[in-house]
Amino acid sequence: TLSSLAASLGDQLPASPLDSIPTRDAECLKSLVRQIHCMMSRVCCPCILREHCISLLLAIYCSTDSSCRVKLLKLNALAVLIGLLCSVSSLDVGVMKSLTASRGCQEEATRIAFALCLIQTVLSPKLTEVVPMQDESELDLALRNVFLKLHPSVKLREAVPGFCRKIEREMRPFLTAASLFFYCLTGIPFATESTGSAGFFSLCRYLALPTSWSSVVSFLDPENCDGVGPLVQGWCQALDSSPLPVKIAAPFGELRKLIDLPREYFTIVDQAATFRCPKSSSQANGSRAPTLCLVCGTILCLQGFCCQTEIENEMCGACTAHCRQCSGEVGVFLMIRECQVIFLAGRDHGCFYPPPYFDEYGERDVGLRRGNPLYLCDAAYGKLQNLWTKHEIFKTVMADIDKHPAAHAAIRWRLL
Repeated sequence: TLSSLAASLGDQLPASPLDSIPTRDAECLKSLVRQIHCMMSRVCCPCILREHCISLLLAIYCSTDSSCRVKLLKLNALAVLIGLLCSVSSLDVGVMKSLTASRGCQEEATRIAFALCLIQTVLSPKLTEVVPMQDESELDLALRNVFLKLHPSVKLREAVPGFCRKIEREMRPFLTAASLFFYCLTGIPFATESTGSAGFFSLCRYLALPTSWSSVVSFLDPENCDGVGPLVQGWCQALDSSPLPVKIAAPFGELRKLIDLPREYFTIVDQAATFRCPKSSSQANGSRAPTLCLVCGTILCLQGFCCQTEIENEMCGACTAHCRQCSGEVGVFLMIRECQVIFLAGRDHGCFYPPPYFDEYGERDVGLRRGNPLYLCDAAYGKLQNLWTKHEIFKTVMADIDKHPAAHAAIRWRLL
């Protein structure tokens, strides 16, 4: 939720950190973060929690086992930050004090996650993409030289114009998500300054991280014992000594988006024409109501007795059963022969939603009655993507039930 919220905000932060979501959702998110942080040791088995924390600390600080450090580079930086903060209470007080020196646990965990996200950003292929910008500045050169010290085999031998700006662009979602986490945990708001370097370093200031690129260079310098340079250098050395190629995790976890739809609607219709129900004995005829899951791209039978499944002593349709495995009982489906979108929220609730396909006159054709060619509207599908990314499917379904209670009650949603 924090990741999707940070990605949807982008560079445009609201006046208050959680103004972009409903008040009920904001309060729920705050309570969830605080409960996870305070009650993890009570909910989870102490042995498992301690083992998880020790495995993270070994991957960060262990200088003898290179395989542990390689595993660290495969982890999402935000997950490392939250994992450390929620599990460190399972350790003895003296253990963490010996690791964090004069800094507190939160500050040390934030510094580690920031350095991890930074090195993953530099090692990502996106950073070497050619972007028309001005010549390489002195700060770009200084930062690039530091990374060459840390990881001599990194592909930064040639000048990278706008090196700092590219890092800001890639790391901004991580800083936003981390700031949202600490805001939910502590209630202390963070400044929402303008975009660019000012906004980037305002988030760094909130997280007690370096507040300028010159301080970042010093922070990463392997000769600076007060920074994280020696740790990052150890991670990079472990990467070089690995016998197998290592897939570095994305700087900020990949968000699960809806599938890419074809530009022309008849492509989906042709795909559905070849679909045969996997549970039907008769393969001569295709499904009467093929339905496309917009989360994973699977085609299912809608309202077909052949694909009904018993779940907790209740018969459920193929789409309802598929939601449990695919998207946690929240589903987004496209009825192919009706050109209609269906939202499912749980087993007993759902609603219809306008499709993202329009004809050349800018009109939808629900039911495919007119027969005009339909084309994908990026704006309409982007709106559908936002509903999915911001977890607003339930909200949309409940709003539709309030408007049309009789129509909702007439449909047995669990059999879809």
